[in-house]
Amino acid sequence: YTSKMFKGNSYNRIVDEGYATYMGGSGDKSLKELTIQTKEYLSKNLEMNITNMFVENFRFKSGVPIRYIVVGLICQEIELNMGLESIKKLFAGPTTVDNFFIQLETVTGKKKNDFSGYMRNLIDKSS
Repeated sequence: YTSKMFKGNSYNRIVDEGYATYMGGSGDKSLKELTIQTKEYLSKNLEMNITNMFVENFRFKSGVPIRYIVVGLICQEIELNMGLESIKKLFAGPTTVDNFFIQLETVTGKKKNDFSGYMRNLIDKSS
């Protein structure tokens, strides 16, 4: 779907995987189930920083990367509050973590140093 949307143009595959998780889950689990799993993990591992987990591409025992889950939640939040066109803006540019944070700030106003808190709020709200 997204490859048709961007027709060969460069787009961020981190967002692509997150959007796919938002739409259909990952690893046989819905985004809701993955969010609950993430919340449970974070409540048992209070020292974990979501920004670091994202940057390091942390994977849960199930094999699902935290990137899929948190970007899925971001896509859900953006669609509910700003619409699909804003999600398309999040896709812009190359597949790098730095570019993701630039686009996140452009679309939502959330900066990288606010990411962990922002994600904890979305996880709590969505689980």
